[in-house]
Amino acid sequence: MLTKILFTGLVIIVVFLGARIRSNLVARRSALEAAAPANSGGSVMRSRTVAYLVAVGLVASAIGGYFWYWSNWREAVTVRVINTATGENVTYQVHKGSIDDREFQTTDGLRVTLSEADRVEVRQGVSTGE
Repeated sequence: MLTKILFTGLVIIVVFLGARIRSNLVARRSALEAAAPANSGGSVMRSRTVAYLVAVGLVASAIGGYFWYWSNWREAVTVRVINTATGENVTYQVHKGSIDDREFQTTDGLRVTLSEADRVEVRQGVSTGE
């Protein structure tokens, strides 16, 4: 808990210092622009274009990363539960993201809770039957 508070304080300090540095840079830039008004607008357009391209790249990478995470989470896997006491095994079709520590939910909506005596095998892809 203390680390969370310290981390939050650190973030606040960094944001404050960043805002202060930025305001100083803006003040210097406005002073330079007032001294030399014959500056062309080409460099402003170029920096604006670069900023837009960076923003579009960030949004595209965020959407791509989320899609990869979602498709990986939705991937169907075969889970085989083996009771070590009796040797009985049961096979389930499960989405990879629905597997928790000792329980999972099948693609049919059945929630399965495992005992300590169960052994679990997870295989990529969907098995057609064994």
